[in-house]
Amino acid sequence: MTSPLDVAETAAAVREGARSAVEVAEDCLSRVRDYDAVQPHTWIARFGDDDVLTRARQVDARLAQGETLPLAGVPFAVKDNLDVAGLATTAACPAFAYAPDEDCEVVARLLAAGAIAIGKTNLDQFATGLTGTRSPYGAPGCVFDRAWIAGGSSSGSAVAVAAPNWPPPIRPTRSLAARRRRHRRPRPWPSAFRAPGISLGLATPNRSAFTKRR
Repeated sequence: MTSPLDVAETAAAVREGARSAVEVAEDCLSRVRDYDAVQPHTWIARFGDDDVLTRARQVDARLAQGETLPLAGVPFAVKDNLDVAGLATTAACPAFAYAPDEDCEVVARLLAAGAIAIGKTNLDQFATGLTGTRSPYGAPGCVFDRAWIAGGSSSGSAVAVAAPNWPPPIRPTRSLAARRRRHRRPRPWPSAFRAPGISLGLATPNRSAFTKRR
């Protein structure tokens, strides 16, 4: 089994020159392509490999110029109800899709810290479901046994946390969503929350952090 990507260790290795951001990005992209054969519908959209590697080279250049980047080279995934410039925001509803002209605040801060966006993860449509199965893009299953649900509404993000070959995701933090995955389940199933992994969340009372910066 491929070992999980660790945020702190990865960033430290890139800052100290033990690995380059490009090497980390190439490793991550390889892992993501491998997992496409298992659950391709966990992603709604991804940046092309060339775009990701270009961003990685920019991170290496920023470090060479003396910038301090706490998340240098760390790849991450974004739940698709958060804006990422260059990728459509759909909230798992194609009719709702629009093309944001800038990153939402949390994504902008991650990029400023040297992290590298890989793409957008699947979810219950408009983040309103309990199980992660209400998406026209497909229903991600539990990484331990795909006969079981991944949980909702952040189904793609749950898989991103649990699968050993994924980058860590960011998603809006909603206490009800967490409780639903842990307690509101139709029958016992291996919860993605029990797997080692990191989820970078954002608690916010308004839409501004999810879309354009105000």
